[in-house]
Amino acid sequence: MEASRLTDQGLPSTFRSVIDWPDPESDVEDGIFAMSALIFVEPTKSERALQVLRQTLGARRLEYLLALLAFIRTAHYWTETHPALEIEQDVRDLMALHEELASLLLQSPDLG
Repeated sequence: MEASRLTDQGLPSTFRSVIDWPDPESDVEDGIFAMSALIFVEPTKSERALQVLRQTLGARRLEYLLALLAFIRTAHYWTETHPALEIEQDVRDLMALHEELASLLLQSPDLG
């Protein structure tokens, strides 16, 4: 489910509010991931996604999600500023199984 479709056209009725975390591979989970990606990649252009997630997750769980995204952003920055870090074997194994993922992980962040 695309974040822009969710934020521009409104929410499906099942996406209004969640009490528990949504089921894996559900439309609600897909929407949360899509809007989280939008917030991560374009934080200054994601006000509507933040509103939707606040409505869906509640303020407390949204703050936990934003803290996780901030941690991930910090980890990315750390790896960019420490180019001598080696890729661990489990990640090498994962990339060997998933060539497209490997291509994305190994491309320069400046190319995006």
